[in-house]
Amino acid sequence: MPASSQAGIPEATEEDWERRKETRMLSVKIRKETPEYRLYLEKKLRKELQADEPLTPDPIDRTLSKRKWKHLLQQWSEGFKMCSFERE
Repeated sequence: MPASSQAGIPEATEEDWERRKETRMLSVKIRKETPEYRLYLEKKLRKELQADEPLTPDPIDRTLSKRKWKHLLQQWSEGFKMCSFERE
């Protein structure tokens, strides 16, 4: 049975959501393998970052449309890149 439509999100089957989840998780994984993310993590571990650190978007959040997901992913990616180059 398709998931109910929320805030303009098209209905989707469990199979569709599983595929979306896998795609979203891969997008997060790829970004976490970048040199910028590794530098961001190093700074985070040394507590050199500001309080407004970027939060990883939730790949299993079914309330996020494709457009909203891509927007959050882009903001997160830009955020950790900016943090990784602060005070170098």
